Formats: sequence, C-alpha cells, structure tokens
Amino acid sequence: MTWLGDRKARLTARHVPYRLREKDAIGKVWAASSDKRCVFLMATDAKTAGKPVSLQLRDAIES
Repeated sequence: MTWLGDRKARLTARHVPYRLREKDAIGKVWAASSDKRCVFLMATDAKTAGKPVSLQLRDAIES
C-alpha cells in the first residue's frame, strides 16, 4: 500500500479485512518471483481505486 502513503495506509488497513490483505501480499510475492512472467492485480471498484478496473488492469500489465 505504498501508493497511499503511510498514514492513509494505516487508516485504510483498519477497514480492509485481514484475509484480503493477506491475499494481496501473497499475490505480490507470487508476481515478483515469476521473473515478470506473471501479473497480479487485486482490482477494486472505481470509487475505491480512483480509476475503473480496465485502467487498473492496464496499469498492472504495463508496470
């Protein structure tokens, strides 16, 4: 959650169930260990993410 900044990440973490944070962490490790062959995205609704799922997907693929 580095994109949120430390303070906002702590506030957001209180509202995100642990199992979702755990899945997000596992997915990021899986993608990082794949030598850029795999992409992981835990997409959220446009209001929460600030952009539609299609753009979230595009950004995940391009990064």
